[in-house]
Amino acid sequence: MFDPDATDAAIAKGVVARSRKHELWYDDAAAALGRALAGAATDTDWAALVPFSYGRGDAEAAAYNGHMEEARNPEAAAAFADKGAFDPPATRAALAKLNVPVLVVAGRVDVGNPVSAMAQVADLFPRGELDGPTLFRTLVAARLSEPAQ
Repeated sequence: MFDPDATDAAIAKGVVARSRKHELWYDDAAAALGRALAGAATDTDWAALVPFSYGRGDAEAAAYNGHMEEARNPEAAAAFADKGAFDPPATRAALAKLNVPVLVVAGRVDVGNPVSAMAQVADLFPRGELDGPTLFRTLVAARLSEPAQ
């Protein structure tokens, strides 16, 4: 079963992160990722992780991240991750009963959601399916080509 704190998830994140070691921002981001996985990240570390979140480390990604931080609801975020907010056995049982198609999209450079972990998420659903960016691009392109309503 999928456990976001499991060692294999941390290993998968490290593998994805190391695949980007040629990028200019990598050293700072990799050090920050190590501290985050150890539970010792600072606000500066979270900011250094931005390129891992967006697949690139350019000004446009940083600007988007800034916008998302401004729009963030700290109270809702705190409640979302509050102690006791998660009940993995109950969640797994509920997802196993969800009889609808579920598409889980994973990208090969997504450190937060490595393909191996997302495959485990897809397996939680009876009709879950894992896809890389191909089907996702097709679905988004089709939606964007529709006339505005």
